[in-house]
Amino acid sequence: MINDYKSILVPVDFNEPSLKAAGYAAQLASGQSGEVILLNVIETPENVKFSTRLERGKPYVKILEAVKGSGIRMIALGENHDNEEQNAELGTTVYHVTLKASVPMLSLTATATNIDFGRHIQTLINPDGFFQK
Repeated sequence: MINDYKSILVPVDFNEPSLKAAGYAAQLASGQSGEVILLNVIETPENVKFSTRLERGKPYVKILEAVKGSGIRMIALGENHDNEEQNAELGTTVYHVTLKASVPMLSLTATATNIDFGRHIQTLINPDGFFQK
């Protein structure tokens, strides 16, 4: 019996096990020139519209490209690490996006609660990409 894995649904929450499942699904589908459909479900207020986009490439490059000419007014970016040190180095994606974004950016760790927007949002002070807190 030949297995038909041309279309595989992978529910993802972007934790390690779901990302591994996506990788294995891609391997199965690639043998048959198939398709992997990623499904992420989030609970949000009814009055918020969501759209999705999936890109391949360097994350910070694709994030910056997505902003150009799109009408996007802010970037909200989760950090992959939770360093307790205030002066800890930023990850590569957060670093490049913070320096080069043409819109304000909100960068949060997984443990962030009760967000102080004045402290967490990088605000543009001129269109050349220079920021102040």
